[in-house]
Amino acid sequence: MRLIHTKTGRFHFVDDPRTTRFAILSHVWARQNDPKFYPEPTLQDILLIQAQYDAEPPETRAPLISRLPEKIRRFCETAAKYHFDLAWGDSFCIDKTSSSELSEALNSMFDWYRYARLCFVYLADVAPIADTAELARYGSQFRESRWYRRGWTLQELIAPTSLFFFSSEWTVIGSKHTLAPLIEEITRIPQDILTLQRPLETSSVACRMSWAVGRETTREEDEAYSLMGIFGVKITTTYGEGRYAFIRLQEEILKTIYDQTLLAWGDFNVKLSSPYQYLFASSPRDFRYSSGLVSVPWKDVLNERPTYTVTSYGICTRLPVLSVRVDDRQMNAPTCIALLTCKMTDQQGEEKFLALILRPQHSRTHNVSDSFVGTAVGRLRELMGSVDIFSRAMDLTHYYRTLWLSKNQWETCLNMCKHVEVYIPHRPVLAVYNMQRDADSHLVLYSVPPVHDRAYDWFELRISKASEDLLAMNGYRVTMNTTK
Repeated sequence: MRLIHTKTGRFHFVDDPRTTRFAILSHVWARQNDPKFYPEPTLQDILLIQAQYDAEPPETRAPLISRLPEKIRRFCETAAKYHFDLAWGDSFCIDKTSSSELSEALNSMFDWYRYARLCFVYLADVAPIADTAELARYGSQFRESRWYRRGWTLQELIAPTSLFFFSSEWTVIGSKHTLAPLIEEITRIPQDILTLQRPLETSSVACRMSWAVGRETTREEDEAYSLMGIFGVKITTTYGEGRYAFIRLQEEILKTIYDQTLLAWGDFNVKLSSPYQYLFASSPRDFRYSSGLVSVPWKDVLNERPTYTVTSYGICTRLPVLSVRVDDRQMNAPTCIALLTCKMTDQQGEEKFLALILRPQHSRTHNVSDSFVGTAVGRLRELMGSVDIFSRAMDLTHYYRTLWLSKNQWETCLNMCKHVEVYIPHRPVLAVYNMQRDADSHLVLYSVPPVHDRAYDWFELRISKASEDLLAMNGYRVTMNTTK
C-alpha cells in the first residue's frame, strides 16, 4: 500500500496496513462545471512535482509539501494537525496506469478504510457552518452534498471506525458518531450500522443493496466494484464489461452468503417487463423497495442445505415449488411458485413472506426444471385459485415476478410444496440490453396521444441517410407520401 508522508510529501510503501497508523481521505472528484474546478491530481502528477523539486538547488527550493495541489496539501496539513505522519487518497496514491495495481486497490479499498485510524471526509460543496442546527435543516448544504450521491463513498462511510466531516475550508463539521441520526435520515443506513454497534453482516443482502440506490458512478462497472467490500467479496475488475460486472458481483455473493433476499428485487406492486424475468438484478436500483427484507433461516423452509451452481443454463438450485397453473391456454400463466427464505414486516406489524413466480422457458412444455422468473397473468386470484389466498393485489392484471404471502398462507404452501431442482437464467443476453437502449424510441411509438377520442392513424418518421441506404441494400425503397 502506497502512503504519502504528511510533512515531507514523499511516498512510503507498507506491507501490512493493519499495523500502520494512517489517515485516509474520502472525497468527490471535481467536475468541470464546478465553481472551483481543478483536475484531480494523479500519482504521475505528484511524482513529477517530486522530480522537479529534487532537480532544484536545495538552498533555494520551497518545501515539497507546499508545492502539492491544494486539496492534497490541505489534507496532509490537516492530517498532520491530528498527529498523522502517513495518509492515503485514491486519486494520488494508486497507479491507475497499472491494471494489476488498480484491481488490487479496488478489491482492498473497503479494508483500507476499515484499517485507517481516522477518515477525513472533505465536502467541497459545504461551506463552514457555525450553527450545527443548520446541518439538519431540509435543503441544507450538508444534506444535499454530492458526497451522499456517489457510489464509492458508501463503503467509505460504513467501513471506518472513526470518521470526521470537513467543510470546503477544512474546518471540522462533526463526526459519524455525533451526526449518526442525521446521516441515517440522509442515507437510510441504520445508526447502529454506521456506528459499528451492529455487524454489517446482520443486514440482509437486499437491504445493503438498497443503500446504493440513488448513488451514481462515472463508470458503469463501478456500480458493482464499489459494493464488493459491503458484501465481503472480491471479483476481478474488467472495465468495458458494462452491466455484466453487477451480474458477476451477484454470482460471488450467491457463492459466499446464504441470503435469498438477493433474489427478491424489483417493484413488488406494479407492472414489470421482460428484463425482470432473470434471476439477478441489472443494477442496485432494482433493490429500491427491498430495504425491509430480512433472511429466514434455511432450516425453516428447506429439508437440505441450499447450494447454487452457476451454469451456462443459469443458476441451478433446489427450491420448494408449488404448482398453481391455470387451465386456460389463452393466458401466459406460470406453472408454479417457489418459496423464498425471506420476509418483510408490514406497517401493521404482520409478517409477509415472498415467493418467486416461475414459468417454463419453453411454451410447449410444462417442465419447470428450466424456468424464467415471472409471467404475464390475468388475475393473481385466478392464478392462485387452488390455494386459499385473498388480497386486493389478486385482482390486478400485471406481469408479476413475485407474490407476497401471509405467514399462514406461506405455511400452507410449504406443506404442499415439492423440492425440485431448477435452472433459472440469471444474466440477460446482450440483445436485452440493446432493447433497453432502444426503450425510449419504443415508448414514443406506443404513446401517441389521441385526438378527439380517436388515435392518430399516422406519425412522422425521420430516416437517416444510413438507414435509407441500408433499406435499399435489402431491396426496399423509401417514398414520400404526405397524405394524412
